[in-house]
Amino acid sequence: MSTVPFRLVRHHYPDGRANHLDLFLKPPQLDCLPTFEFPSDLAESIPGEHGRLRVVPPQTSGKIWRGARKSDHRPLYWTFSGPIDGDRGMVTELARGNLSGDWDRAELFLVVETEP
Repeated sequence: MSTVPFRLVRHHYPDGRANHLDLFLKPPQLDCLPTFEFPSDLAESIPGEHGRLRVVPPQTSGKIWRGARKSDHRPLYWTFSGPIDGDRGMVTELARGNLSGDWDRAELFLVVETEP
């Protein structure tokens, strides 16, 4: 199973509109960040220091999270946190690590796994 570095951020708007999480991936062969949007309540499922995200088939049992592919983001978002120009909200990092599984698709289904 292949792995790719990920960064999960909360994209928060001051007026509450369209708050969500963005999952940025950093495959070595690309100079952009493939990006998926997830519902903001995924943040409550991310364990502190011990956990990982894994891509699963949509029919997997248990709690899975569906993310939709959106436009690729510029590499600067790999490290950027703070207010976004043009009144486009605020980005705050929640987690980073390695994502296991095939991510190159229109939708991504994730499961959060905790490690002992």
